[in-house]
Amino acid sequence: MKTNILLVLLLVAIGLFSLAVERRQSHKKKCLAERAHLLIGREVEVEWASDISRRSVRVRIDGHVWRAKESGCRPLCKGDRVRVVGAQDLILLVEKL
Repeated sequence: MKTNILLVLLLVAIGLFSLAVERRQSHKKKCLAERAHLLIGREVEVEWASDISRRSVRVRIDGHVWRAKESGCRPLCKGDRVRVVGAQDLILLVEKL
């Protein structure tokens, strides 16, 4: 009987811990998404570009690397200058200058 009660308490504790972790991650993602919108208008250099489509890229802004994609259909290469024109969740939308 005591074992069953301890097992139930352990499962409840694990569930509460998982909820707290999920809530924190959700809040962190929301804060990053809000920060992404503050970057609109910034001009940066492409740090990495996918060899396949060259629309999926990485840019570095203020020491942080962000995933980005070209808002149109122009391929991007490493070293290209781009302007941030929008954001979708945590992915910046950029256009080639």
